[in-house]
Amino acid sequence: MSIGTHEPPIKQPAGHLGERVSTLPWAALTEDLDARGVARLPALLTPDECAALVALYADTARFRSARQGVGHSAPVSIQA
Repeated sequence: MSIGTHEPPIKQPAGHLGERVSTLPWAALTEDLDARGVARLPALLTPDECAALVALYADTARFRSARQGVGHSAPVSIQA
């Protein structure tokens, strides 16, 4: 499943999202990640699912406004 210059047409995903994820070619995806640091997935969401996901962004309580986490915090200096 290597990334090529010619992209096939995107197919409409079928089935439940969990089924779509479980049937991905995980061995090939892992090989691409190991070799290139990136792997291209097929379309996982239907247009309606994409629209529903986009609509969730209007609810600011669901999402942080800034990146937060240990890797993004300012250094702490301790003075003795």
